[in-house]
Amino acid sequence: MTTLVAVMNREAMAVAADSALSGTKIFTSTDKIHPIKENHPVAIMYCGSSEIIGIQWEAWINKFSDNLKGALYNNLIDYSTEFFKFMGKNSTLFTNDEEISYCSTKIYNYYQKMKDEIGKPMKSMHRRKFMASDLPLSDIFKRVEKDIINDHHGLFQSTRGTNTLDFKTLKAVKNKYRPIINKLIKDIFPESYVDTKLKGKLREIGLNLIIYIYPEETIYCEGETRLIFVGYGKNDMFPSYVEWRIDGFINGKLKIELGENYKLSSSKTASITPFAQSSVVFTFVTGIDPEYTITLKERFSQMREELLGLKFDDIKGINKTIAKSIHEKIDMLSDRLIDETASAIEELRIKNHTQSILNVVRMLPKEELANMAESLINITALKLRISDQAETVGGPVDVAVISKSDGFKWIKKKSYFPAELNK
Repeated sequence: MTTLVAVMNREAMAVAADSALSGTKIFTSTDKIHPIKENHPVAIMYCGSSEIIGIQWEAWINKFSDNLKGALYNNLIDYSTEFFKFMGKNSTLFTNDEEISYCSTKIYNYYQKMKDEIGKPMKSMHRRKFMASDLPLSDIFKRVEKDIINDHHGLFQSTRGTNTLDFKTLKAVKNKYRPIINKLIKDIFPESYVDTKLKGKLREIGLNLIIYIYPEETIYCEGETRLIFVGYGKNDMFPSYVEWRIDGFINGKLKIELGENYKLSSSKTASITPFAQSSVVFTFVTGIDPEYTITLKERFSQMREELLGLKFDDIKGINKTIAKSIHEKIDMLSDRLIDETASAIEELRIKNHTQSILNVVRMLPKEELANMAESLINITALKLRISDQAETVGGPVDVAVISKSDGFKWIKKKSYFPAELNK
């Protein structure tokens, strides 16, 4: 994981990134901010995987930068679309074997995660349902496996993903990967426990993983990258950022999804945006930990359900008609109170925290924008350092400022070599 930050006002934008790269080990020397050619006030940041099917993002960005020559694009989003067109034209750099290996690993890891859920003897909620029964252990295992496979299949069915493949390519992908997926199912799931119907559901899960891009908060898949383009197009008066999700190549087609395309304007005068591990920055800007907000909403919903579950017709002197009327009033009142409470919290958050900070950011000079961006990375790293979590944000902080007048300028930049030895 990592943390990236973009702090913008109408004069300029500052971007900052830590240097941590997480895997089986955590390294703290990774470059995550990459400017393109000097006469272009544009940079590309990334979080997630540092490569796409074996080729580093830095190599792609440098090659694209060399290919730009004197071209200037009107808007920032035009730079991103040209970048992906450039990748598409060079898709032959990815061999068929590399693509199959990438997709197979993605499916294998997800299947393995499902199998791990099945294998947790006492921790699985599914298994506990059957522990009191007299069924043989093998039958319990079959029922647990069936439940978990059905749950995951249902999750894919109920979650809308983005498909960037045309019908012809989609058909070719299914024909190409069906035998590969069948072999993975056979290798991972015991033949005697998985019937034909369950195999069909596992096959659907595998195909969906390589065809669609799903919301990260619902279905998380390893290997994805977020690219954030920051800066100005030729016709842009104010800074902006464009965020994309990328999940590899499949049959020569790039799997991408446009995220947020955020622009400052005469009405939007400042913004602070964290990417990847964003909770600490979010808490700083809003005054409320995002986990607290989520818990509060969940608790409100639970309270409402508990109130609606009360059986008033069991109380002496209350008939069914009166009980129904009480339920209806509780239903209406609880909905109104939840909405009003949520609105009051949001108003307080914006007035006392977010807006007051943005009012200052709106006036910050370039140097102070850079200081703020760097500080937000540092407080995230500090929070992780003094908690029991892994230090997935850390190392030197790279900071840059991008403006219409000066273009891209480094404020702080780490180097892997001593400058005095390479003059």
